[in-house]
Amino acid sequence: MSSETFAKRVAIEDLLTPEEKVSVFQSLAGVDTKMLLHRFRNTNRKRVRTQHLKLSRSDLNYIYGWNYGGSPDAMNFKVSSKSRLLGVSLFAPRSTGTVEGEVSLKIGVTTLASKSDLRINYQQSKYVEDVLFDQPYTVKPGVEYTIHTLLKGAQTYSGKKGKQKISSGAFDVTIFHCAASTNGTSVKSGQIHSLILEVFTTA
Repeated sequence: MSSETFAKRVAIEDLLTPEEKVSVFQSLAGVDTKMLLHRFRNTNRKRVRTQHLKLSRSDLNYIYGWNYGGSPDAMNFKVSSKSRLLGVSLFAPRSTGTVEGEVSLKIGVTTLASKSDLRINYQQSKYVEDVLFDQPYTVKPGVEYTIHTLLKGAQTYSGKKGKQKISSGAFDVTIFHCAASTNGTSVKSGQIHSLILEVFTTA
């Protein structure tokens, strides 16, 4: 393995301790590896597992659609433990037509991840569509993030009876109002059906 590959694919995860990462970099640079092997054999490492979750924040509203007039739909959220946000599920058109635009993950005005060329076509009995970011982003507990969408086109389905907290086992996502959401999406209703996450667990 090259040092570049290790840096891009292994070092960014929590598989190794900081000391072990330094040792591996030293080994890749040609430093004596005897101490490195001794450390690995004598370290009680927990196994890190990943679980893919799709957490829905609201029920499907079959009666009322959602219109787009050029203003954003957005919501804020926090996670209870470190995870990677892969993307979101957005509501699909209710009748023949297309909705298109962009969705992004932000902190304030800073964009952390995005999908800028999304296009959702109408299909019979399709209520939502998964939209994955070009690059997943690691979200951390205690930080408030924003899912921000700017869509145009056909009327879509929408959500109702939105939940402020969504859970899977010990993992929680808490939803908050976003002042940037000027097209009507709130904690209780609107666009943005689900969050798609990769959650880390140890065993």
